[in-house]
Amino acid sequence: MTVEKEMIEELREIKNLLKLLLKINKIDSMINEIINTSKRKEIFELFDGNHNLDEITKSANITRMGLFNLIKDLEEAGLITVIIKGNTKYPKKIV
Repeated sequence: MTVEKEMIEELREIKNLLKLLLKINKIDSMINEIINTSKRKEIFELFDGNHNLDEITKSANITRMGLFNLIKDLEEAGLITVIIKGNTKYPKKIV
């Protein structure tokens, strides 16, 4: 491989890394915009796919409506998914 081709390949790698950093910054910004209180952060930490909605409302002392609103915001941002097992829902962080 010539020096020019090596340089072009390295520049492509740098470009891809910069794109990745921009995506990470965007995700961090979205999380910080939605998870903007200590209570929301506490709840977000429970979104591990192992806690169902009832467990989260009890553990975080939040209303179901408050929890549904947070889940809606996070789902719309693409930051969580909700796993359904039978009739039970388990929120899980994607990032």
